[in-house]
Amino acid sequence: MLNNEASEGIEWELDMLKKLRFEHRDDLPEKQLMPGDPDYDKYKCRTVWWQNVLRAVELLDGHIPPGRTDILAEIEDIKAYVASIDYTYGKPRTKEEIDGANERLDKLVGLLSKGQ
Repeated sequence: MLNNEASEGIEWELDMLKKLRFEHRDDLPEKQLMPGDPDYDKYKCRTVWWQNVLRAVELLDGHIPPGRTDILAEIEDIKAYVASIDYTYGKPRTKEEIDGANERLDKLVGLLSKGQ
């Protein structure tokens, strides 16, 4: 379990990870998204969603005590997974990529929530 000081230091990051996981759309749009499209900012298929996940886990990484190897391992797994995605312009995300990100976020959020 995270101690009180460590768990207070991760509130923003945990909240952000929950929002990224649960407040964004898993489905893939029928056409390429364009600014102004309904829910444009809420799709996980957009590269910015992946960048936001990476930023949140990188910030979180600095708040986790060295002894919490379970959480640190999940953070490293998410970083590696996000880095493995091909972000070539015009190459759409796949359902499998989004499902993989969701599974990893679920696991990390679960571990972090135990310490709250």
